[in-house]
Amino acid sequence: MAALIAVPPQVAAQSSDKPAPLTRAIEVRADQVKDRTIELTFSSEAPVQRWFGKEILDHNKKAARLDRLNDGAPVLFNHNMDDLRGVVEKAWIGQDKRGHAVIRLASNEDGQKALDLINDNVLRNVSFMYRVLEWEQTKKEAEDGTYRVTDWEALEISLVTIPADQTVGIGRGLVRGFSTEELEVK
Repeated sequence: MAALIAVPPQVAAQSSDKPAPLTRAIEVRADQVKDRTIELTFSSEAPVQRWFGKEILDHNKKAARLDRLNDGAPVLFNHNMDDLRGVVEKAWIGQDKRGHAVIRLASNEDGQKALDLINDNVLRNVSFMYRVLEWEQTKKEAEDGTYRVTDWEALEISLVTIPADQTVGIGRGLVRGFSTEELEVK
């Protein structure tokens, strides 16, 4: 059933003209590194608490736009666009309803630092930045403040120190702002 849902007032109060990208995170494990490449899961349907309520990223294959990732998106450190550590080789949504990727770390000093931290089991978390394009909210979800993102675009993957989604990652079971406009939901 299609409905229009206004962005929650607490979100609208912090928003600008355009929705800002959000991030989620996972864990990296050293035993998954081979030839500077790492296969990881970067997203799941685990609810993440945001300032406006709980957010769930739908992992129907049509919900996730992975074109940017599959076009060689950057692998960054802590989402810092000036701290490039590698590149995304391939990304996909698996049957397990998780976002999967193969990343390759650079052979320069920064890439080697990241690889050393991963091999030492010190740097184990991964996050990704994404843009929300469409929301859905059932009556039950509205009662507990949950929003399901049914159309989202992944922009980059980052090695991070503090994750949001701790249910996905390498070796783990397979690891801001909004517009004040009304968003169409299904």
